[in-house]
Amino acid sequence: MLRSCHQMEAVVVFELVLGLAGVACVLFPVETKGRDMK
Repeated sequence: MLRSCHQMEAVVVFELVLGLAGVACVLFPVETKGRDMK
């Protein structure tokens, strides 16, 4: 029970980090300014 709960917590945190990274990349495209991505 504890293990599955902890795993679910880790998955939620991981998804939050990925979501924040995606939003940051969209709102602040500073790193990809020098490259032609599109």
